[in-house]
Amino acid sequence: MIDVGMTEDPDYTLKAMDYIMTFEDILKLPDMELAEVLAKAPPKMTGYSIHGMAPAILEKFLKNAKPPVAAEIRDYVEVKVGPQEMGGAQLKIITVARELEKRGFIKTKKIPASPP
Repeated sequence: MIDVGMTEDPDYTLKAMDYIMTFEDILKLPDMELAEVLAKAPPKMTGYSIHGMAPAILEKFLKNAKPPVAAEIRDYVEVKVGPQEMGGAQLKIITVARELEKRGFIKTKKIPASPP
């Protein structure tokens, strides 16, 4: 869909991309903001979302989670999940991050104002 948009109206598509949060944005969060996300996200979804990623990513997530949550994440990251489960878990983490962003706890992307 993005490819079609880039072909038909690249300026509009690039502007729209400013509002799209991806899991890559979550991985780039500063430690304090990642800690906020990890405190609100279910550990199972967090573990599934980073399954198979680089050890540095796992360590960053574990370092920023509270100890009991980190232990759960460590358990779930070891569970074999398919791409569908991993993608769904990443979407759940993005949803949590978007909610925290709306409340002002984290800052990643611009969110357009909600219509009245």
